[in-house]
This record gives sequence, C-alpha cells and structure tokens, in this order.
Amino acid sequence: AAVGPDWVSTFSEDFTGAANSAPNPGTWNYDVSGCAWPQNSELQQYTDNRRENTRLDGAGNLIIDARQEGGFCAPHTSGRINSGWKFYSQYGKFEARLRVPAGNGFWPAFWMLGQDIGWSGWPGCGEADIMEQRGDLTARNQGSFHGPGYSGASSYSGYHWIGAPDFAADYHVFTMEWYPNLLRYLVDGTVFYEFRPDMLSGGQTCVLENRPMFFILNVAVGGVYGLPPDGSTPWPGRMTVDYVRHWHDNGQLKPYVAAPMAVPGKVEAELFDQGGEGVAYHETDIGNNGSSLLRGWEAVDLEPCTDAGGTTNVGWTAAGEWLAY
Repeated sequence: AAVGPDWVSTFSEDFTGAANSAPNPGTWNYDVSGCAWPQNSELQQYTDNRRENTRLDGAGNLIIDARQEGGFCAPHTSGRINSGWKFYSQYGKFEARLRVPAGNGFWPAFWMLGQDIGWSGWPGCGEADIMEQRGDLTARNQGSFHGPGYSGASSYSGYHWIGAPDFAADYHVFTMEWYPNLLRYLVDGTVFYEFRPDMLSGGQTCVLENRPMFFILNVAVGGVYGLPPDGSTPWPGRMTVDYVRHWHDNGQLKPYVAAPMAVPGKVEAELFDQGGEGVAYHETDIGNNGSSLLRGWEAVDLEPCTDAGGTTNVGWTAAGEWLAY
C-alpha cells in the first residue's frame, strides 16, 4: 500500500437526472423509520421516496434535507439512502465529494456497513465512517472503524481539522482506501488516519476480511453526537452530494499473482477447501447464492453435479472471490 495502485473505476454515481426526481432506484434504497430513528437517541423520521427530504437538483447533485415540520410523529424528517445489495465491494478506493450542513443538531455522514449485516448484526458486520461531522463543529471531520468490542464511542477513530472557512462552506472530497490489513482515511487527498488490525486489543475481532461493504448517505438530527437543535438551528439542514465513486486496484491486490494459464485449457479443482478461508479460497459473502449448497459453516457456493463423480462443483464466484488449486 506504500505505492499508489493503478486505480480502475468500478462504480460512479454522478446523480444526473431531472430536478426533483428520485435518486437512481437501481443503485439506492431508502432506510425508513417510524416516529424516530431508534439508534443513538436521534430525533428524525427517515422518509421513503419523499422529495422534501431526498431528491436530485437537476444540476448533478443529490440533496438530503433534514427538516423541522409538523404532520409527522417525530419533530424532524430527513433522508437516508444506501446501496445495499445493489453496489458493494471489498477493497479499493471509496469516495464522495459533498458539502455538509452547519447548525446545532445536524449529524451528516458518508459511511459503510458490511453486506452481511442481515445475519451478522451490528457491529459484527463492521462499520467504516468516512465522513462524520457535527453541525456545531464543522471544522472537524471524523473517520472511524467499528467492530465487536470497539463500537460506538469506543471505535477506532481519527480527526482532520481545517480552519476558516470550514467544511460547510464548500465541497470537500472524503475518501477511504481499503487494502488487506489497512484502512486509510483522507480528506481532499490528505491522509489523516489509518486503521490496522494489529491495533486491536485482546478479545477484539477484526471484521475487515470477507466482508464487502455498501455505501450510506444520511443527515441525522440530534442524538448523542454533538449539540441538540435549538432556536439558532437553520432549517433545512442540507447535505449536497456531487458524486459517489469506487475504484479497484487493477489486480494488484489479488492473492494469486502467478502467470496465467493458457486458454483454451482444462482446470481441475479437487479438495478446493483444503486449508479453508484465505488459504484455498476467498469468499466475499457467507451466505449461499441461488440454489447452491451449504458446506458446513463455510457457506462456499456449491451446487450438485451430474457428472461421473456425482458430487458437487463450485457454482460460481462473485467479484473478488478466488480459488487456489
């Protein structure tokens, strides 16, 4: 990781579309809440496909507005979108260019969760906060990583400070580079924090491996991070997002780097799981796909064969997965 990879674009969301239209449903899901978001004592209700909270501006930006308004069972409304099961990746460069809101009570964030949250739960799925800011302290950006035994206020975190004008005055680029055994956090190209598994203490488990992550963009209101909204809070609290992007490293992180075999040819894989995860194969998810079979706790994607052996084969591999043979 000391030498910059040859980044190759794999995902680019530029939020193009008509003014007052919804973000691309092929990429983004809405996180919807009831009267208030249940975590962190937050005060907002996240709405579903409501243009007052989440929309395109017609000029290539996503708008997320946190509002103080009546007619809802929470005192505030806001938007929160994620790319779960639509775009997710392990390793590479994850980035957004955006402008944050300023004012007591605003809590904007650009962050990621492990795609396995549905069965591993939080914080077992891992959480990487690339941009997290307090509306009352917009000269500071926080980057964090959460996992079992080091979540919430006990996460591994670093801070990047700027002077006047602060982050709310203009757009800034927030980046995380993810290498095996390293997360590197940057603002406008400047590294301000690095997380490595060897920083973990006894009993803490690294959840960086075998866990592709998906994007989340939101503006929370109130909660345990920063000051609550008050009479000085300017409504709406607007986060404006220019783009969200991801790059891979053009193969430099592949675990097997020998010369490729000639094609056409024949590949025979026997006892492919000898040695287990990270030795004989690498899985990007621990759930089975389609009609594949469960192989013990490993959940390697297998399916029945009808050939002479009559056993199983590897059904398919997803992006980033590999087999050694």
